[in-house]
Amino acid sequence: MRAITASATLVAIAVIVAGCGGTATSGPSASLASSAPSPPTSLAAQATRDEIVGGLAARSIGVEDARAPYRPPESPLLQSAPRLVLEAFMPDDPAAGQIVVYEFPTAGEAATAGREMAAYIASGPGRVNFTPDSVFVLRALGQTLIFFTYAPGSLTDAAAAAAVAEALSTMGTAIPITG
Repeated sequence: MRAITASATLVAIAVIVAGCGGTATSGPSASLASSAPSPPTSLAAQATRDEIVGGLAARSIGVEDARAPYRPPESPLLQSAPRLVLEAFMPDDPAAGQIVVYEFPTAGEAATAGREMAAYIASGPGRVNFTPDSVFVLRALGQTLIFFTYAPGSLTDAAAAAAVAEALSTMGTAIPITG
């Protein structure tokens, strides 16, 4: 009888410990947000997409919807925002042309999220997630944000990425990244 009670106690302890482990990793401190799928975007993001496609086409740069998943380092408000990812055609650096369009309920919320992202990029935690020579484009366009980054030193054709950045810099309102 004593052996059965001891065995039952050990099983109960193992179940409790296993349950605690699952709870600890699924709480808000876990970094699951970056791997969670994004909610779908609506007409605002599609309109921004169309403006990007048109703006880059005017400079003879092709753009398509991304075929591979892409998620840059992001501030908290961007982590949960609906997004769509585009790829600018850069033949010498095919993995370097990702443009992310984030969508928010209002233009004010997009601007707030943009300022948060700018502060994140300028912060210590943000800086370590990008190479030191990174160039950023962060623009608010209505209720959307446009984000593009590239590191000239890691590209075969940095001029192509600079052309994408220059085209995107004509859209919406700049959100400065200082620091």
